[in-house]
Amino acid sequence: MPAKARKSEQYSQPFCLEEDDVGRLWDILSTFDSSGDVLATVDCADNISRRFDSKDELLGYNNEEKKRIISLKLECHVRDVIWKAASIELSEKFFWNNANIRISIEGESDEVINSLTNQFMGILKNSSPWYRLLVKRTWTIQIIVSVVGIFLLKFVNRLIYESPLGQTNLGWSETTTTVYQICWLLLLVVWAVVIGGLAASRWRRIFPIGKIVIGLERRRENTREWIRRLVVSLALTALIAVAIKLIAN
Repeated sequence: MPAKARKSEQYSQPFCLEEDDVGRLWDILSTFDSSGDVLATVDCADNISRRFDSKDELLGYNNEEKKRIISLKLECHVRDVIWKAASIELSEKFFWNNANIRISIEGESDEVINSLTNQFMGILKNSSPWYRLLVKRTWTIQIIVSVVGIFLLKFVNRLIYESPLGQTNLGWSETTTTVYQICWLLLLVVWAVVIGGLAASRWRRIFPIGKIVIGLERRRENTREWIRRLVVSLALTALIAVAIKLIAN
C-alpha cells in the first residue's frame, strides 16, 4: 500500500550529538515499523562512505581524525512495503540554503509523520550547544579582526609620526603623507580580507554547526571546548576593559 503522507524538510540548527543521542535516534527509527531495517551511512573526511547495520557497530566506530565523520544518515526501510521509509541526515557542513539537517518521512498518516519529526527535533534541540548563537557569526570575527587592524594602524602611525615628546618629526610633504595614508588603508583592507577570512575559517572549526561525538571525536571535542571557553573569556575580558575605559573617560 502506498504511503498516505510524505514529508521532506531541511533545517538549520546547531547540534553536538553524543553517543547516547545517536543511539536514541536509532531507537526512534527502530520503532517506526517493527519489520523495518535500520542502517547508518557516514561520509568521512577521507572521502569514503561507510555503512553500519547495527547500532553497536556505529557507536563502536573509531572515528580517527583522518577518517572522522563529516555527515551521518540514519534510515529505516520497511521490507515488502513500497513508499514507507524514514531517514534523518545530519552534517557538520551546510547542504544548501544554510541547512545542515534533512528529515524525510513517508508514512501512513500525518500523525505518524509529525510524531516522528517531533521526536527527532526533540533530541536535536536538547543537543544544541551553548555556543549556538556564535555558530553563524563568522562576520563577527572579521569585524573584530578589522577593529584590531585599525588599532594597530593607529599605534604604528603614532610611532612613525610622533617623537617621544609627541611632536611630528618626519617633515613629509602633503603628497607623501597622502600616499602613505592610502598605502596603510590598502594594507588595512588586505588585513581584514585575508586575516579576517583565515580567522573566520578557524572560527567555523572551533564553533561548528554540527558535531557527531563518537569514538575519538570526544577527545577532539574536549580540546575545542577548552579553546571555545578561552576565546569567549578573552573576548569578554576585552569588552569589560573597553567598557571600563569608556566609563572612566
